Amino acid sequence: MNLSDTVATFQADVELVHEFVKGDKTVIVHGSDGQYPSLAKIAADSLVVIANANEDFAEALDVNQAALIASQEALAGLFHLASGVVGKSYSFSSTKELHIKHHMGTRVFTKTIIGSDGAEVYASSRPIDETEFVVDFTDYEEGNIIVMFYLNT
Repeated sequence: MNLSDTVATFQADVELVHEFVKGDKTVIVHGSDGQYPSLAKIAADSLVVIANANEDFAEALDVNQAALIASQEALAGLFHLASGVVGKSYSFSSTKELHIKHHMGTRVFTKTIIGSDGAEVYASSRPIDETEFVVDFTDYEEGNIIVMFYLNT
């Protein structure tokens, strides 16, 4: 299982995400597909890999630039999780008031709303509690909302 598959598995289970994100280097998360080290352990191991990779960066770039870019993108995603940031996307049909139940345990988030025409839509939002918020549109809208939840705040 590669890192992106592992991250996708954790995002599906909120309790595991919290344990995965908040655990120290010794925590083992018991998921449906097996045992995983905590994000702190993965991040620490990744820093060692990055330090070693920096020494051979020029050579690696010449050998396989596409693979290096993919690795950097994967590590960037990992470090977003290490900082306690989890992204989720929701589709919605035509509405003036959108209720999102996320169960992420935080009121701190940012959102980007993309209407069905592909343009960004601006709307106010209000948290209900640590598991739900409401987006208030000025007119009926449909599309997608991408939300970044900040877990460690």
